[in-house]
Amino acid sequence: MQNINQFNSSLMKKSLSFLIVCLLIACSGGFKEKGEIKLKNGEGQEVSIPYQINGFTDFSKIVSKDDFFIIVQKASDEAKTRCKYKPTYVPVSIDIFNKHDTITTLHSFTAKNAFGVPDELRSYCKFKGTDIIDSF
Repeated sequence: MQNINQFNSSLMKKSLSFLIVCLLIACSGGFKEKGEIKLKNGEGQEVSIPYQINGFTDFSKIVSKDDFFIIVQKASDEAKTRCKYKPTYVPVSIDIFNKHDTITTLHSFTAKNAFGVPDELRSYCKFKGTDIIDSF
């Protein structure tokens, strides 16, 4: 009888731990401090690139999962507009910085220049909410 009680107690502890982990994942906003995200290259194919959010704790408080994806997509679109030959655009990585209510993205990508030689380039965007307020 004692073995059954120990087994039930152990099972309850494991179940409770599992529930807590699931709740933490569900409340995390759907993005983490570091991870991978899918973007489209210049030919419309999805590529997976790494991202990193500096100041994640504050960022996750002001940015929803949907807004996170909108910001990353807009940063990628802005980078693509800087390409001489847009079909050669290939996203490489994106870093996100949060300071107060301004979000800055540093998007690294490659694209061919006027001579057809691939260059590694960077694009910076500043956001208020999901709106771009500056880019360079």
